[in-house]
Amino acid sequence: MNDSQGATFDTGMLVALERRKKRAWDLYRRLRERGAPVTIPTPVLGEWWRGRTDLREAICASVRIEPLTASVARLAGEALAALSGATTIDAFVMAGAALRGDVVLTSAGPTNANRPPLAEPCCCTRPPGAQAATEERRASVCRASKT
Repeated sequence: MNDSQGATFDTGMLVALERRKKRAWDLYRRLRERGAPVTIPTPVLGEWWRGRTDLREAICASVRIEPLTASVARLAGEALAALSGATTIDAFVMAGAALRGDVVLTSAGPTNANRPPLAEPCCCTRPPGAQAATEERRASVCRASKT
């Protein structure tokens, strides 16, 4: 992760923060210290939120909550069509992160769905080929917004 790169949290990262996992908090603090944008996609918020707590409120207040948009939904749908075993929420996480160029922070490990969850968060990058798909999608979104 470079100094200007943002991060997208998935549900596992939020759970790790809530459970006060040291590695999760170290990553979160480093992001805050360098002013890196941190995003939580709206579907992740819905999956994680189980009622108000001071800690949940504090986490939400310190990050950007990404609203659902048609362009992100379309890209997530395309990801679901291309990747067997992906969940809808995972597709939203990866679609938004790919459009922003974010790294995804999760506790589920790299993108291998058959791998058991890790106890600590880790960084995982976009799936292979996502950069080309992202550039094409950005171009089509730009073209659509100009008409």
